Amino acid sequence: MDERIEEYFDHKLDEQKKRSFENEITASPELRDEIAFYLQVKTAARQDDRETELLRKHQLWTTLESPVNKNPWLIRIGVAAVLLLAACLFLFRNVTQTNLQQEAISYVEQSYSSMPVLMGPSKNQLQMAINFYNKRDYYSSIHSAESYLKSHPLNPEALKVIGFADLQLKKYDLALIAFHKITLQESLYQNQGKFYEGIVYLCRNAGNDGVRAKKLLQDVIDSNQEGKIEALKWLRKSR
Repeated sequence: MDERIEEYFDHKLDEQKKRSFENEITASPELRDEIAFYLQVKTAARQDDRETELLRKHQLWTTLESPVNKNPWLIRIGVAAVLLLAACLFLFRNVTQTNLQQEAISYVEQSYSSMPVLMGPSKNQLQMAINFYNKRDYYSSIHSAESYLKSHPLNPEALKVIGFADLQLKKYDLALIAFHKITLQESLYQNQGKFYEGIVYLCRNAGNDGVRAKKLLQDVIDSNQEGKIEALKWLRKSR
């Protein structure tokens, strides 16, 4: 595995190396696959850590001696009540997240099933990418958009096409990379990068994705960016 992948996500690359690496990500499907595998391994490792911590706590709880001056039935009732409350909260949270996930998926299907055709030469690589996208040929769409990025680095429209094509293919990690490149472009007057990233997290709905989505959507609202109306609606339903 390319050692720069870990350095990139640990923010250890200087600005020049970081931009160079991001350009390579855009141009190399093999490198994107390596990044996707790396992120999957990291996610699995975090899950293992959580399960290990839960097991440790369970062992600690089962070895604690109950105070002799307390009614054991009251203790059992108290523990049962706490467990029931935790189960209810867990169930409510998961039902809410599942509903938001379905809403986000439906929103993508309705709002991004196709993209508007651009004015200009029909053989422009970006226009071809959009045409492929509208025909649901997402792999060809990504290829054409990546070709366009070679001469127009970090073009937000090309990155948008790549991001949503990857999202349609359920390649969530790659979609996040494309959209995050839009987010980083502070010179854009209307920057929907965070809104797009929030959509991906809602659609993926794994691990802490719900928390990440809420933070991004709140940023969209606070900065009054496009997507604010949907962000407000989703945040209200998540509470």
